[in-house]
Amino acid sequence: MEFFRQTMDGEVLAQVVDLPASLRGRKVEVVVSPAREAPLLQTGEAYGCLRQYANPALAGQESQAWQQAVLGKHATRRR
Repeated sequence: MEFFRQTMDGEVLAQVVDLPASLRGRKVEVVVSPAREAPLLQTGEAYGCLRQYANPALAGQESQAWQQAVLGKHATRRR
């Protein structure tokens, strides 16, 4: 990842950005890097995003899937 780093006077930087008062009048280090990519999904857009992995043949078993998984995991652990 490419970035830029420079040390400069806080008073000079305060003319460009809203710098906290505790950093003004001091040497500060400025690091500039590319912004992160925006998330692929915004809030409310996740519905249906995994439909490409759906198996229609198993859709009828969805209502009992959790119970069957728990039974399969814990039924053999009885004392």
